[in-house]
Amino acid sequence: MRGRLSSFRTAAAAARFAQRLLADNGQLRQVWRFVLIQLLDDYASVVRHDGVAAASGMWTLEPPQTGSSQVDAALAAMAEYLARRDGWLEPGRVRDPRREATP
Repeated sequence: MRGRLSSFRTAAAAARFAQRLLADNGQLRQVWRFVLIQLLDDYASVVRHDGVAAASGMWTLEPPQTGSSQVDAALAAMAEYLARRDGWLEPGRVRDPRREATP
């Protein structure tokens, strides 16, 4: 799976891809590069082409936990940030303690 780029229709799909990357080699830097940055780029593309309401729909399905508290927290933080920035209702799960990273 190394170096494979993907695009995501949902945050849940991105989380599943992160699960596979982590299971394959366990390197967080690949998740940041190939999952989180790609998800943010895909969100921006949907906003540009279909509007904020469609883009917020990318977060409707709850992303499965990835096996990494850092990745789970990053996905929750991204949802919270985008919701506040773009004016849509953030999913309640962004406050779930299971989606927090501890130092």
